[in-house]
Amino acid sequence: MERLNHQAELLLKKVTEESDKHTVQDPLMELKLIWDSLDERIINRQHKLEGALLALGQFQHALDELLAWLTHTEGLLSEQKPIGGDPKAIEIELAKHHVLQNDVLAHQSTVEAVNKAGNDLIESSAGEEASSLQNKLEVLNQRWQNVLEKTEQRKQQLDGALRQAKGFHGEIEDLQQWLTDTERHLLASKPLGGLPETAREQLNAHMVSILFPTALASD
Repeated sequence: MERLNHQAELLLKKVTEESDKHTVQDPLMELKLIWDSLDERIINRQHKLEGALLALGQFQHALDELLAWLTHTEGLLSEQKPIGGDPKAIEIELAKHHVLQNDVLAHQSTVEAVNKAGNDLIESSAGEEASSLQNKLEVLNQRWQNVLEKTEQRKQQLDGALRQAKGFHGEIEDLQQWLTDTERHLLASKPLGGLPETAREQLNAHMVSILFPTALASD
């Protein structure tokens, strides 16, 4: 464009008639307007391209960090110990899992932000690049859902195991208490002897103490 302007200036110096000057200047002015408009659009497009590349780089960095965290969390979930029958041991596992679950839920906002950034890039991209971004988001969301489901399943398993273990150990404690009370009652019983009616009464009382310990204690 600079070369064309220079040539136009040289041509204008040779032209004497005013009409001839307009013949040179008018097309040149129109061409300059077109050139300036094109130049502005090129600059705007360049800025958008630079912004898109920057956004893509930031998106990829955030995605890589999130995928690395998912890999670590998936490993923790797969390494969790089998559930035993001791209530205290289950409570410890439940407390450890509660920390893990809080960490998972804390990443919800990060997953949403990465999805939003990815979808924005997809809208401004085309062809293979848009398809590649879409595939990355699908993989991310599938792994995220799997972690959410496994985390919740583990919590439900631990809660159920704890209820069952507490119920079983409660029954054991009740049985032990019953045996202790029965043994104490037997030691306090009078020796069998005397008349047959007295012996029968003592035997009946002993059977009642074994079969109905609660009723006997309330008396």
